[in-house]
Amino acid sequence: MIDILGRPDLQSLWLIAAGSVVGLLAAQELGYRAYRFLQRRAAEPPEKTDGINYMLSAALALLGLLIAFTFSMAVDRYDARRALVVEEANAVGTVYLRLQLLDEPARGVLSRDLIAYTKARSDFLAAARNSPLLTRADAETARTGTQFWNDLAPVLKARPGDTMSPALLTAANAMLDSAASAQAAMNARLPDAVMTVLLVYALVSAVLMGFALGSGGRRHLAASVLLFMLVSMSISLIVDLDQPRRGTVQVSAEPFLRAAAQIEATEAAAPR
Repeated sequence: MIDILGRPDLQSLWLIAAGSVVGLLAAQELGYRAYRFLQRRAAEPPEKTDGINYMLSAALALLGLLIAFTFSMAVDRYDARRALVVEEANAVGTVYLRLQLLDEPARGVLSRDLIAYTKARSDFLAAARNSPLLTRADAETARTGTQFWNDLAPVLKARPGDTMSPALLTAANAMLDSAASAQAAMNARLPDAVMTVLLVYALVSAVLMGFALGSGGRRHLAASVLLFMLVSMSISLIVDLDQPRRGTVQVSAEPFLRAAAQIEATEAAAPR
């Protein structure tokens, strides 16, 4: 099940939601039938007690806490990916501005290298679910980043006493590091153990709910369906947020794309 949840698209998210409702209803029915079976097998009818209801309330409260905890983890990862896009856009813009303080031909060469790098990064951020394009963009990012660094290093070495060199070096390091951080954030996913515990606990809670309903002699199907729909919607949203490229809730690459387009337009308008 975790493998299915780990690679959802829009259609499979609907399947996950529907499957969760059906699975929870089945678990509830199992608990209901288990109580009725034990009731028939008992020598004397069991006494009415509120103990099972207290246990059910505690189980549902803990299920809510688990959902909230897991949702918070997914949102934190989403926010981190969004912040890294803005951070990388700012880093690229800073590098370009500092390159303009260099003399020709170094300024022109490094600016063109930077534009090639931003194109590769734009392709990487826009690749989404296209695995071949993503692989090519990743390789092109590495190539253009290496080219930019190889052209930058001799320029900085030739200006050992220039006070601007450390600032340019720091900005270039931040730009390249932000790309690595963004890629690491794309690969950061919720641990399988967390999702497994959440799903198992939801099923156990449904069984316990069925057991409690069995003690009351009624299934309350409509109320159960509504409750399980809310639970399944929460689980589906968590799964969706945990998909950096395949989910329906995606981090916009617009800040970086805007910065890259501005750099390219500025460079095209620069006097030769």
